[in-house]
Amino acid sequence: NNNNNNNNAPQRVLPACVNIGNLTPSRDGAPSLLLFREVQTFFHEFGHACHCVLTNSRHSLHSWAWSAVPWPGGVEQDFLEVPSMMLENFVWTPEVLRRLSRNNVAEDDDGSQQQQQQQLPESIIGALSESRFRMTGYAKCKYLAMSLYDLKVHGGSGPYYEFEGKE
Repeated sequence: NNNNNNNNAPQRVLPACVNIGNLTPSRDGAPSLLLFREVQTFFHEFGHACHCVLTNSRHSLHSWAWSAVPWPGGVEQDFLEVPSMMLENFVWTPEVLRRLSRNNVAEDDDGSQQQQQQQLPESIIGALSESRFRMTGYAKCKYLAMSLYDLKVHGGSGPYYEFEGKE
């Protein structure tokens, strides 16, 4: 019951969300250097977290819900991924890559070990940004093949069975 005040008006209860991930840990006191795929995954999952905590739904049943949640409600499945995919798209832009990407240089001129972070060169940032759509034709064909198989397997009238002499 959200009626904890004297005038019995319902109080707004803010949503809570946690983002748990298995990311590359830091080593030997150096900052953690995430792989590009890990950064992309973090942005994607952070989009789900934003979707959850920025909801303005009156009832939690009509709010954000993950597909594994075992109750009905939430947004439609096709919209569930919109905020997360939008944030994931930012990772590929050169502006974001410049701001986030660093390369650790571990050795000084005299051979001493000194951690120094340098921004990735523009050539690598440009190549990474341009590589986004490489092999997409293969990925789409694979997805289509799996979809056609799924339709073939699950598209029929179902198996014939009898139970106690009844169809």
